[in-house]
Amino acid sequence: MHFKLIITFSNEHLTDKLLDSSRKSGATGATVINKAHGEGVVKNKKYLV
Repeated sequence: MHFKLIITFSNEHLTDKLLDSSRKSGATGATVINKAHGEGVVKNKKYLV
């Protein structure tokens, strides 16, 4: 078996267009992660919260 992994970051409103394009190009599956955010090892201090 031969696998390929393509990772993309896009705005949420473009997800359907991205998936449609992927399917037309031969993709057989996809995973969509919504509302992702990053965080460092040590949280930043917040001021004026």
